[in-house]
Amino acid sequence: MTGVPRSLTDRSWRPERPLALREVLDELLDDMEAGIDAPDRVLPADPTPLSTGLAMLDRVLVGGIHLGEVTVVEADLPAQGDALLLEIARRIEHPALVVASSAIEVAAWLVAGEAGVPAVAVGEARMSQPEWDRVAESFGVLANRDVDVGEARSLRGVARLITTSTAPVVVVRDVAGLGAPVEVMASLARAAHTAGVAVVTTLGVMDDVPGWALEGVQRVTLCAHGLGGRAALVRPDDD
Repeated sequence: MTGVPRSLTDRSWRPERPLALREVLDELLDDMEAGIDAPDRVLPADPTPLSTGLAMLDRVLVGGIHLGEVTVVEADLPAQGDALLLEIARRIEHPALVVASSAIEVAAWLVAGEAGVPAVAVGEARMSQPEWDRVAESFGVLANRDVDVGEARSLRGVARLITTSTAPVVVVRDVAGLGAPVEVMASLARAAHTAGVAVVTTLGVMDDVPGWALEGVQRVTLCAHGLGGRAALVRPDDD
């Protein structure tokens, strides 16, 4: 079936459909099993931030990202937010899990960034010989990185991958279509806290989000409008 934006097991896009109790019980059991399977991590009392591998982002975050928390980059241009996630996934020195709707797209995305070639060119395999050479080299570099890739097409699926992750850092792509920002942030924050991992993702600029939905969330804004194509990272509470 094509054209379905999320897994058929995700009720968020069709809340009006009644569910048999046995279906809800199956979902509850899945969630309970995910909690049992989650790595048993104890967060340090005074955790040291984990560097993202990007000095400019680490400075804004006052050291880096934190275990048990979500760091969300709010980008007024989605492509720039996606590019920043790519750089984190490529440069971070800690074991990482990259979660997205398509593992193949993630691999092409990482290869393109490593080789300095447009992702569409990698996906279509239409490149010049020098570009092919750089892509071939990037395969070797990326194959030696401690990075796993997980596929999820629903918010519940993303949360399950986070809570069962053995990597301390989880980079989550494609969350904009998984639900309202309030729902997405609250779900990711719960999963990050449960698993004791640092989650990094990107969304558009969030307005009027209640405080309860941002508990355990670090916000960074990637501003590009009016800067002549350049972008600046700031904290939302900066003057």
